[in-house]
Amino acid sequence: MSSQDPNFLALLSMFEQLPTEVVREVYFKRCMKNYESAVECLLDMNDPDPYKVREKVLYYNQLDRNFDFQEVVKWKTFDNTRENHRRLLEGLDDPLTLDNFLEEIEEDPSIEVVQLPCRTQNLKCNFFKVNIVEALKSKPECPLCHTYYPIPGKQPTGSMSIKINRGFDCSGYRGKGTVTIRFSFRSGIQGPNHPNPGVHYSGTTRIAYIPLVAEGKRAIK
Repeated sequence: MSSQDPNFLALLSMFEQLPTEVVREVYFKRCMKNYESAVECLLDMNDPDPYKVREKVLYYNQLDRNFDFQEVVKWKTFDNTRENHRRLLEGLDDPLTLDNFLEEIEEDPSIEVVQLPCRTQNLKCNFFKVNIVEALKSKPECPLCHTYYPIPGKQPTGSMSIKINRGFDCSGYRGKGTVTIRFSFRSGIQGPNHPNPGVHYSGTTRIAYIPLVAEGKRAIK
């Protein structure tokens, strides 16, 4: 095995973070000096994308009284004590209740007005905080421009795990391997956003299989 092979040297340069012996093994033995196959194989070994890891577990929590909407939506809050902030609200009403922002602030300076990041030149997407929180509980999107925000729905607390199984194929995708996605929900008590708060529910597990091809990878991302 010649260490002066130009393709081998190119691979060493391209994947300098990998040990030389790993690159040598892939190029000369596993891929039989096929440069393109070696590149694909080494990319697969070095790719940090979520679907490449052996197992990735994502936890999501149910919507409850302590859920931090600002953490998800990333809205900006107007400072009622700053004149330049108040000027930005002149002549504007909350589109959900049609209440004038400045009039309400004059009556109660503690009222919070927020601006969602989806705002544009034509749509300001400004709301009283209390109103937009209630709106997002009903539907996870901006009521004006319909931009989606990942607010938890009525699903209970659970987890999603992703595993790569190269020895198992989905029907019609022989030799491609499979992504196994496992959704797990433990038994628990329904929360305030569920149909029957305080009532026990039974846990369950569901498993989905996606072929390890380009479309499947995009779906996982």
